[in-house]
Amino acid sequence: KSLIFPIYFCFFKPDFALKTLAALAQPPHLGVGLGHEFLRHATRTRVLIQLVDGSEEDVSQDVRDINEELKAYGNGLERKPRLLVVNKMDIPEVEAREEIIKQALAWTGCPLLFISAASGAGVGQVVAAAAEMLRDVPLPERVEVPVQVGGRSRARRRPLVNREEGVLVVQDA
Repeated sequence: KSLIFPIYFCFFKPDFALKTLAALAQPPHLGVGLGHEFLRHATRTRVLIQLVDGSEEDVSQDVRDINEELKAYGNGLERKPRLLVVNKMDIPEVEAREEIIKQALAWTGCPLLFISAASGAGVGQVVAAAAEMLRDVPLPERVEVPVQVGGRSRARRRPLVNREEGVLVVQDA
């Protein structure tokens, strides 16, 4: 599914930052729309949290579609540890399908949580589960890259400062 007006979310704790990636416009791996930029940013993450709309008729197919996009984009996105989160549990019809959704998504082998973004129910468990997953995923190795400064090239560790949607994110060098 794609969003016409993506909503961005950032959450910071002392030991990690959580940032949303907008839904993917079809097919983002071909460089179409904002989705391609978001996939590029996703390659810098250690854990993916895949939010699934529980009110959709076939949540399993929605997960497969996203997985295919991650695989088509490449760069190891399809192999990243993932947490599946089913949203809209505040809707009685979705809540009634919880067991069916669990069975439909069992093939993924991913941890599965259910939330209501509207009420906030379950969101704390998602943050806790993400933090736990991050403890098990090693930090990436630092890479020396050449940087142009005043017409001269010099090596430094990256990234020191990144700008993401107008927000500066600073990381130790």
